[in-house]
Amino acid sequence: MSKNLGSHNLKKIVFLILLIGSFSSWAQTQNHQCMSVLSRNFTHNMAVFYLRAKELEEYDILNGDNALIVLDVLLKKECSHSVEGLGQALDVECKSFGVNVVCEVRTPIGYFLIHRGSFGHFEHSVVWARWD
Repeated sequence: MSKNLGSHNLKKIVFLILLIGSFSSWAQTQNHQCMSVLSRNFTHNMAVFYLRAKELEEYDILNGDNALIVLDVLLKKECSHSVEGLGQALDVECKSFGVNVVCEVRTPIGYFLIHRGSFGHFEHSVVWARWD
């Protein structure tokens, strides 16, 4: 009886390992496809994108949480991907330069610099760059 129980548990463990491995492979494929789109089929190391007011809900101040929302909108627009689909924890750091705030979001597919228009316009510029 214990031999069957051990065999059954081993099958469950092997199944879980294969499931986790396939999800990791799927996430890597999604990230690779998104990088291909952002880099124009790997011909550019960086790109600038613009998000207009109608593409985002307004908020009062650019901070880490809002930067991730902006990035999520951009990724869904450009490559049908989401921030959650990146597969790893993201590192976000925002800095203030007078009235301007710029957030850097470091991801597995490169880093993004996010800036909200500071002249009364609710628009964003997002710079993406591949890791060196």
